[in-house]
Amino acid sequence: MLELYLQNKNKTIAGTKHNVYQAVKLKLNEEGQRSDLIPENLGVYEEVLRHWETSDLEEIELLVSKMVEHHSILASELGESDEFGDYRYVFYPYEILYLLHVREAKGLPVPHHFNDLLMNNPEAKMKVRNPEPYPEWDPLLRLIDNFYRKNYPEYIPNQYGKLFE
Repeated sequence: MLELYLQNKNKTIAGTKHNVYQAVKLKLNEEGQRSDLIPENLGVYEEVLRHWETSDLEEIELLVSKMVEHHSILASELGESDEFGDYRYVFYPYEILYLLHVREAKGLPVPHHFNDLLMNNPEAKMKVRNPEPYPEWDPLLRLIDNFYRKNYPEYIPNQYGKLFE
C-alpha cells in the first residue's frame, strides 16, 4: 500500500517509489538494523504494482482476483502469519479497497461486482474516501514541531519533507 501511495502521489522514500521494500531492507541492513520482517518479494503485489494503472478492466479484474486469493490464503493462517496476526484484518481487504480507491480517483475502470466471499462481506463494501483536511495547527504544537525541525536533522518530518506537512 505504501508503494502504491508513493507511485500515485509521485513521492519517494529511501530515494525511490519502486521496489521500496528492497530499498528499505537494504538501508536497514547497511545500518545494522533488523529487516527480517520485510519479505524477499511481494508476490502478487509486485505484479499489481507493475500494472495498477492499466486501463484494461479485464486485467485489473484478474489482478484483484489474485489479490483476493492471496488475502484469503493469509486469512486462513490467522495467528500464524505476520500479516494477519489479528482477526480484525482478516475480513477487511484494505489493500484491495485502497487499490480500487486509487484507480477510481484516477478515473481508471474498477470492477464493481465480485464472486467471492471476501469482497462481498460488509467490510469490503465500505467506501474509502479522501481524508478530511487537517485542522489548523495548535500554536503550541507548531512551536514544538518547529523546534524539532530546526534542532534535530534526524526528525522524521525533516527527512521526508512535504509527506508530513
